[in-house]
Amino acid sequence: MNIYLTAPLIVTVLALGWAADHYHSKAIAWRTTARQSQQLAKRQATTITDMTQRQQQLTALDKTHTEALSAAESENDALRRQLAAGTRRMYVHAKCPVSGTGTTTAASGLVNGAAVELATDSRRNILDIRAGIIRDREKLKYLQDYVRTQCLK
Repeated sequence: MNIYLTAPLIVTVLALGWAADHYHSKAIAWRTTARQSQQLAKRQATTITDMTQRQQQLTALDKTHTEALSAAESENDALRRQLAAGTRRMYVHAKCPVSGTGTTTAASGLVNGAAVELATDSRRNILDIRAGIIRDREKLKYLQDYVRTQCLK
């Protein structure tokens, strides 16, 4: 009679042991998966935060250089208007070549070191060149700041 009671008891204990081991293994696998998911979520959150900070830095950098370029172009345009209105003049400090006799060229009527006013076309060309230099300088400053703040991190 003892055998009839012990056999089902042993079977029940073995079944419970197998079930406990099975669910324990599943719980460990789920815990591992949860930890990996948590680590991935943290990395993604860090990446998003970094991207947001970089975007804000780039926006500030862009704003700064756009304002500087706009101010420089406004200054150049004001100079262009002043020259067109005649309230300002553009002179070139020039030295005339000396002829073989040791005197200045008589045809030019200029003395070495005299100031010469530029023609309208020349003024316009110089201002166009100046505007190009201003744009190129600002672009170069922007790119240098970009490399310094974004690429060298």
